[in-house]
Amino acid sequence: MEDIRGKSPFARATESLSCSARPVIAINNQWPSPTIRGNIGDTVTVNVKNNLGNETLTIHWHGIFQTGNNANDGTPMVAQCPIIPGASYTYTFHLEQPGTYWYHSHSPSQYMDGLRGPLIIHDPKSPYAGQYDEELIITVSDWYWDQGANLEPQYLSIKLNQYGGSEPVPLSALMNDQTGPKFSVQPNKTYFLRIINISGFSQFYFHVDNHNFTIIEADGVYMNPQPVDDLYIATGQRYGCLLKTLPTADQNYPILGAIDVKGFDPDAIPANLQPNVTAVLMYNATKPIPSEAPIVNSFHVFDDFGLVPQDGTPLLRGTPDQQIVLALSFFDQSAPGNEQYRAGFNNITYIPQKVPSLYTVLSAGKDATNPKVYDGGPHPLHIHGHNVQLVARSNGTYSSSDTVHGPKHKHHFLSTGIINSNSNATAMGFSNSSSSMPAVPMRRDTWMVAPNGYTVIRFIANNPGTWFLHCHMEWHMDAGLLLTLIEAPLAIQSGQPNIPSQMQSICKAQSIPLAGNAAGNSQNFIDLHGQIKIAPLERGALV
Repeated sequence: MEDIRGKSPFARATESLSCSARPVIAINNQWPSPTIRGNIGDTVTVNVKNNLGNETLTIHWHGIFQTGNNANDGTPMVAQCPIIPGASYTYTFHLEQPGTYWYHSHSPSQYMDGLRGPLIIHDPKSPYAGQYDEELIITVSDWYWDQGANLEPQYLSIKLNQYGGSEPVPLSALMNDQTGPKFSVQPNKTYFLRIINISGFSQFYFHVDNHNFTIIEADGVYMNPQPVDDLYIATGQRYGCLLKTLPTADQNYPILGAIDVKGFDPDAIPANLQPNVTAVLMYNATKPIPSEAPIVNSFHVFDDFGLVPQDGTPLLRGTPDQQIVLALSFFDQSAPGNEQYRAGFNNITYIPQKVPSLYTVLSAGKDATNPKVYDGGPHPLHIHGHNVQLVARSNGTYSSSDTVHGPKHKHHFLSTGIINSNSNATAMGFSNSSSSMPAVPMRRDTWMVAPNGYTVIRFIANNPGTWFLHCHMEWHMDAGLLLTLIEAPLAIQSGQPNIPSQMQSICKAQSIPLAGNAAGNSQNFIDLHGQIKIAPLERGALV
């Protein structure tokens, strides 16, 4: 077992892309951010120092289960207190899952400013070991003309938003945080492409001219080989694909990353939007480099619902012990001087607690099983005892007035389901009969929900912890389209370690209690007087 260590001070730097310069968040004076690599069985230790000056932060390890290690999940006011400027916190976790992952800030809009990077876990026992010669890491992302701290209030504020609640639209597309990267390859070799969408808002089509490829992994789950022409990859999703190069090196080929613009409000699209980014599959440096994106009349995208996990895990049959319906919506929520566009599940927008939810669990005793200690409304949900299967999904319907609500990401679960409609899944044609579901369902941790559509999942609750379930479009998450799953709280109390001393100091420096309910009350956990009513237009915690 190897101990992988790193020191990561975060600070602002200036980067110029798409003919515009703006600050980004650099790690170790480096941007794009470094890739973290490890092997199954390794222990990763990352010392994070916040040099941002006036912003708090946390780092989330997207897709990593953190079994028995909830305190290192990196979710602010859920698993930890945010890290204040000048402070350091050491994340430690074990690599138990092979595949393609990434890390990013979980403080509002920071990862769109550059605080993000690939996390790759190698598996010597992979069923595809020995079937490729080299691997290439490819990220696709959107690039905004301004920092998220400036754009967020313009989006959420009813007074400032010029488009009736529409999200800010990016200026351009990037690949590996560049406008035209080159990937060197050799003829007659097989390459393992690890493709990650690290965007804040945009879904992407991915196309390699005159080549196709084979999906063998999605979100860290090995899949049966699936040949495809193109990919559709949502924010937060990852694919592992095998690409066989051509037999000759007499030409170089463009790689296209194209933003799917149909989810954007046409009125909010900048006149100079550049939705395509073109990279180069470089066979021969002496040959011409493609100067333009390939002309693709239509993308031939394989529906990820048809992917089959290589391990053959069968459908969870029978009647579920608990059925949960989550209907998402957008609405206005007003407080004097703080009128905002908000989003939520079942008409409830997410509002941060005064005490991190994990600390509430650890301090609440038997009251930890009472949902009221975490929130005054009907949620957050309390789920006992997971492994999630994507068992049903509708295509939905699109119109110019619809918002694409997705992708959704469950921290630590393999999938989830919600309804994007005022109706319900049954009314839309969903059958709860196992006979209508795949025998071996697709599994992943991030998935799309179409406008006026639904997604249905099944999972076994087997990972005690406090976990986020949220939209991975950053603007929607900032608007409150997230919730906390409190899973097996009594098991958390008996199985989780105490709050790390390093984190206790960080919390105390912000006057954040280490015990108590959502309102900070540690005497009567059912008393929520003083609970935050509406999230202010702030970034991170108040410092």
